[in-house]
Amino acid sequence: MSRAAAGGLARALPVVGVLAIGTLPADAGAARWTLENSFEARAETNDNVTLQPNPPGTVNTRYLSAAMNATRSMENSASRVDATLTSVDQDGGGEDRLDGRLGWSQTLAGPLDTFKLGAGLTQDFNDAVASADVALGRGRRRATTLSGAWSRALSERWSASGQIAWSGTRYGSAPSAGTDFRNTALSGGLSYRVTEVDSVSLQASRSEYRSLDGASRSSSASLDVSVARALSERMSSSLGLGVYRTENAVLGLRRACPLAVSLCEAGIVPWVVYLDRSASTGQGLQYDSSYRYQLSETTSVAFATGSRQTPSGAGTVVRGETLTLDLGHAFSETLTGRAGYASARSRYQRIDGSTRAAQRSIGLTLSKRLAVDVGLEASFEHTRAELPGAGARAHANRVGVSLRFDWPRLDATR
Repeated sequence: MSRAAAGGLARALPVVGVLAIGTLPADAGAARWTLENSFEARAETNDNVTLQPNPPGTVNTRYLSAAMNATRSMENSASRVDATLTSVDQDGGGEDRLDGRLGWSQTLAGPLDTFKLGAGLTQDFNDAVASADVALGRGRRRATTLSGAWSRALSERWSASGQIAWSGTRYGSAPSAGTDFRNTALSGGLSYRVTEVDSVSLQASRSEYRSLDGASRSSSASLDVSVARALSERMSSSLGLGVYRTENAVLGLRRACPLAVSLCEAGIVPWVVYLDRSASTGQGLQYDSSYRYQLSETTSVAFATGSRQTPSGAGTVVRGETLTLDLGHAFSETLTGRAGYASARSRYQRIDGSTRAAQRSIGLTLSKRLAVDVGLEASFEHTRAELPGAGARAHANRVGVSLRFDWPRLDATR
């Protein structure tokens, strides 16, 4: 994508937004239409973009990004279209590319039931520790998602819900060696509101994982119980505990001796090598917890951790463990700061045994509002990784500055 075309993203997206809203389904009655747009320019330097043990050198990157969201809401329904396009121009060994996201959602609400449909297309770089597939290393990732959700109020305290989701993920851009895969998940649950601030829920789910090369497939089932409580206006917490069971089948090379094994071991008779599936099962505990506290009007802290079976481009499901900690503070009405820590670990099974990978990052961000619709941001991030394989390690430092402009919001009712 040329720089001229990238610079035209901000001018193009408002037009795309108007066209997108025009395609949303019409309902009887008054409707509210909203269109929001923003444009951001960012410059960044990174001494190990692909997070390798032997970094190829410093890469300087320029981002031009335009974002748009368009909504159409009525009393019992809402439609939303989101789009983000980012032109990435790299010097020093990086790869120029076009990243972006396109999403659509439709919500219908009745007296007792609520339905929501969604679809999304995403292309990004697999580098955010909080959401990255750390079993891979960094590279381009493309994902398609389809989802549907339903909830029903059974009484003043009881409610039921169900969800179904399908996703397809493809990897590219060396050095990522990801395996393309698809994953389907189905879940349902019950929730009970004990008091105005306490609730308990039970959730059962099942997922099916398939690598597109046919080498791996997995089936996982889980059952979770969670508790949420608003401790005060400033404090809230949640905790979920559950169990899972996963069945894996991996296609790999095996060998057999056509005669006595001792003859093959002595080299008299050659081994016969063939493809066969190796089956295994795994079960264990999983959990999710979060805590948020507003220390004052200017300072807040948030913490979250969890352990789950998740699909992966490593060619099988992995047991992923995540932890995030965020501290935010407003120094003034126009200057805010944030410090964050994120950790992700993955463990998965292959024919050659168990493999682990991990990444940790710490980041600092300062944001300054120059005007009502203009903001300036500076950031620093340090990342360390334990890569899959023979204990390889890597680290990276990233420094960036960005300027963001928000176009005036458009509202209309008819």
